[in-house]
Amino acid sequence: SKWILYIQEDMWLRRNIDTTILKDIIKYADEKNADSIKLHFKIYYYDSYILEPTEDFIGGMRILKHSQGENLLLSHNATIWRKDYILDNQKFGEDPWTNEIEGSKRMSSKPHNHYLYNIHWHAQPGISDQGEFSQEGFVYGHIVVEMKNMELIYNMRK
Repeated sequence: SKWILYIQEDMWLRRNIDTTILKDIIKYADEKNADSIKLHFKIYYYDSYILEPTEDFIGGMRILKHSQGENLLLSHNATIWRKDYILDNQKFGEDPWTNEIEGSKRMSSKPHNHYLYNIHWHAQPGISDQGEFSQEGFVYGHIVVEMKNMELIYNMRK
């Protein structure tokens, strides 16, 4: 496939995305020769993305474009990536945290074409942050407790 959807394992889905919107996003990515289109909410306190509005809309939502120059382009938030582009910008041996920072530097050092579809459809910034529950994780804490209880019950039955 030319396009891949990457979602980090600490990003738990909150709701679905209409498949028509996903198809329109991929069509848009093809038309714009995009390197990626991020599919997540622009968090109000997150200043690492430098975004500009476009004149384009999908499903009534304005598409935003990452500005040229230094930008957090290789976040591990839900993103549709052009497969050859993401593979060209990976470096063997980087842990996830280094990968986001150094990968973003590699991508930002040359002309790039990244977009953002501003939708809140998964837990963000994630259930965990380097192994600890994030603030949003506490919102889902009851789910984690239920999962742990199910695991305990399962293990007791073994």
